[in-house]
Amino acid sequence: MFKGLTGVLPFLNNCKRSQAEKLGEGVKARMLRMTAVMLSVATVAVLIVGQEPVSYTKDIAPLMLKRCVACHGPDKQEDNLRLDSYEAILKGDKDGPVLIPGKSKESRLFLTLSGEREPRMPPDPFPPLPPAEIELLRRWIDAGAPADGQPQGEAGPSPAPTVRLRLPLTLPTPVPEPHFASIALPPLPPVTALAFDPEGQILAQANGNRIVVWDVQKALPATQIRLSEGLTVTGLFIYLMDGGAKGLGAHIRKPDGSSSLEMFSLPLGQKVGTVTEGAWRLTASSPDARRLALAAAEGRIALWDPSAQKEIASFQAGDGAVKALSLGAQGRIVAILTEKGDVQLFEGDAKGQPWQRISLTTLAEALPAESLALHPTEPQLALLKKEPSGGRLFLFSLTPPKRLEQVAVPETMVGDLSWSFDGKVLAGRGQRQVMFWSPGSAPVIASVGPDAEVATLAIHPSGAGAAIGRRDGSVMLLDRQGVSKAVLVETGDGRWLIATAFGYWAGRAGDLISWEGSLLPQDKARLADAWRQPDRVAQVVRFETVSPAPLPAK
Repeated sequence: MFKGLTGVLPFLNNCKRSQAEKLGEGVKARMLRMTAVMLSVATVAVLIVGQEPVSYTKDIAPLMLKRCVACHGPDKQEDNLRLDSYEAILKGDKDGPVLIPGKSKESRLFLTLSGEREPRMPPDPFPPLPPAEIELLRRWIDAGAPADGQPQGEAGPSPAPTVRLRLPLTLPTPVPEPHFASIALPPLPPVTALAFDPEGQILAQANGNRIVVWDVQKALPATQIRLSEGLTVTGLFIYLMDGGAKGLGAHIRKPDGSSSLEMFSLPLGQKVGTVTEGAWRLTASSPDARRLALAAAEGRIALWDPSAQKEIASFQAGDGAVKALSLGAQGRIVAILTEKGDVQLFEGDAKGQPWQRISLTTLAEALPAESLALHPTEPQLALLKKEPSGGRLFLFSLTPPKRLEQVAVPETMVGDLSWSFDGKVLAGRGQRQVMFWSPGSAPVIASVGPDAEVATLAIHPSGAGAAIGRRDGSVMLLDRQGVSKAVLVETGDGRWLIATAFGYWAGRAGDLISWEGSLLPQDKARLADAWRQPDRVAQVVRFETVSPAPLPAK
């Protein structure tokens, strides 16, 4: 039908007046009537199509397969995002949900595919989605993003399945072996950001628009901050203020793609300021937690004093999107990784003097890079590179410029490189793996389990281990040997749980725990009593050496 219509209209438009006049009035009348009928039929067809519900299976899945799955499917997951199934689309990426049912204009999936938000997807040189496909996607999301078989307007993201974590218990006999604690996690948003303070006394965690500040010394949540719906916390940092007090900074992405930084006092979590100038994409804190580097979409870099909430220096790093940002060498060097994998280095002192670009040809062999991290005290730079045969981790000296070390790592490592505050341990993450590396030794690669996906990582300041933010909404603590030490869960309704192999501590969340193994009922009761150990839990969370708790007498 439409093919015939597109053939008739150009014919009528291209006819010269003299040729049209040669047609008989009857022929012209018949042509015009035929055109009118075809236009009416086409209009009716469009109206009928517009009234039909958009099918995920028939309309959206083929669109994703054709336009997106090459980079976001089973073989490749850029930004830890898969778009090859309905469940994967609802799950989102490392920064949280990409789709908000009923709200296409607040859904990153729609905004990037339609070109309303940068970077546009699919990226160049692939062609953008045609208007018809964009309209299909818009209608599907605005109708509630239903799976097939669900009524339009009533669907939404189905509740995430309950996740069960199994922890082996470290308790003395005579409790029969084997025995496990099973933790049933309620549906939670993925962890989108993590940060330790310089002393390792505070761990801040973000799940979408909610921030939880854990008191590591006492092993319990001290503060909860809930932001407006639709906002996503993509970065956290804890900074030091004058007088020794601490503050919390949150990098927040808004539904329209813009972002801001919001500052909160600790431990109360009261908002003390907002930085709204510029579309800040990334933030990086200095090792002493007194300086902050910000990267804007247009390549502008700013150095901030978060305590005073003022800009102290800025420079232009060139055009192009910034993929990663690092502030190191006692806040004197800024390293920038572009989306193309290029590295730019700048040196200054954050006291108003101009920042100068550092050009190093020695970095060429490590480019294009996947991730980077400046050493906290020395002029050194770690770079991660992916290759067809696997990954490689490089350590370079900047003054004098030379390569210091090179080690092989799994090709599944995706980045998030970060140093411990003393610069002795480097951590990084893969989709289901975590890496710990000390210069001069082989990397330790630890798996977090076949069913767990790592969304973000924060290394402990001492280098004793790291906090792993998972897509199931929980936080796992691993030591440097890759051994799981604890699981932290905060459900957002005042219930929380910290479970370790040496004991657990909970606030209104004891019902999340059940017992597995060849245990008699009386043994389970004894085990539950013996496993409730707040002091030992606090030791584990602080990465201290812990001994098993004695069992109560029968």
